[in-house]
Amino acid sequence: MGDDNHTSGPMAGGDSKWSKLGHWLGLFLGATIFFMMAVTFVDVVGRYFFNAPLPAADELTKLAMGVSIFAGLPLVTRLREHVTISLLDGLFSGPAFKVRQTFIDLVCMGVVAVLCWRLIIQAEGLAQYNDKTLFLGVPLAPFALFMAFMSGVTILVLLAMLWRDIVSRQSKDNG
Repeated sequence: MGDDNHTSGPMAGGDSKWSKLGHWLGLFLGATIFFMMAVTFVDVVGRYFFNAPLPAADELTKLAMGVSIFAGLPLVTRLREHVTISLLDGLFSGPAFKVRQTFIDLVCMGVVAVLCWRLIIQAEGLAQYNDKTLFLGVPLAPFALFMAFMSGVTILVLLAMLWRDIVSRQSKDNG
């Protein structure tokens, strides 16, 4: 993936403004994944060696999984590291590739915007009914709000990438 011309350069998003955000998100994401690993390790060791599994390990893992997926979404988007199918990549090159990439970014932005909207509605419902996890009693609304917020950040990343693509295309056309 790293040596393809479409995963780096002007189509991959800006470096200066997003590098600090990306750095902190990466650290947060790493800590979240480490937490999931530790919970799983303690649960497995407790279950198989002491016949005492970690209480609420399932709840903790599910919550951490949701946090890690949505914390990583802006990073994956900025680096264009999504899972892709390259069946038609050979048909697009030069300006056609950039038009295709812009179209894909617009579609992604629409999908993530709908996801963000639905997560906000879900968070409102969870808060209204004071939904909590069964074992630990952790409120679920903040997790849905975090997911909605990170979806919003992803939309901003996509907007910045689109803006950069359009400006770089216009400067090449004018230059």
